[in-house]
Amino acid sequence: MRGHYSPNPLWTNEVWGLDPLHTDNDRYLTCSDDATLRLYSASQRKCIAILPLDTDKKGKTLKRVKIKGFKGKGMNQKAVGRTVGISWDDKIIVVGMKDGTIWAIEANPKSKDLDMKRIKMWKPPKCDWISDIKFSPDNKKVAIGSHNNKIYLYNTKSWKKCVRPMNKHSSYITHIDWSEDGSYLHSNCGAYEILFWNVHSGL
Repeated sequence: MRGHYSPNPLWTNEVWGLDPLHTDNDRYLTCSDDATLRLYSASQRKCIAILPLDTDKKGKTLKRVKIKGFKGKGMNQKAVGRTVGISWDDKIIVVGMKDGTIWAIEANPKSKDLDMKRIKMWKPPKCDWISDIKFSPDNKKVAIGSHNNKIYLYNTKSWKKCVRPMNKHSSYITHIDWSEDGSYLHSNCGAYEILFWNVHSGL
């Protein structure tokens, strides 16, 4: 059996991100403190693919970091997964990290292991812990919520920002959801606020 595991007794080492495929009710993705994205089969009850997240833009393995009170070294915060979102056609996967780094991954839903390949890695300025990721109904945009109280909106073809960061919440973003026509978002935060946004203006 294979599962998430991070050899650091000082952290909780929890599984944070989970999202099922939309075109297949058997497979789902998870990410955690162990710097891996894992694909599971519900019917087989096992992990069928693993994508390491502890690499930089050039594919080199990130160095482990010192942890106060622990003799060994832990995972780099750039690689510690916090949330995962999958486009409605299962062809794009976005993973958000604890330090605010974002991965965009290309996938083939017809392949058993999704044939996952990273296509972009970036970090918005002053971005913090990524807490939620949701794709628009037409898959052309993705909304990404952060612990810096902001929501970032990107075009999934160019990966450029659609509007300025949405910055009206008074606490960290907990959940995001789209309207059926893809014109509006509503979001929750740690201060129990519910805000509504026009994605065309960012207001």
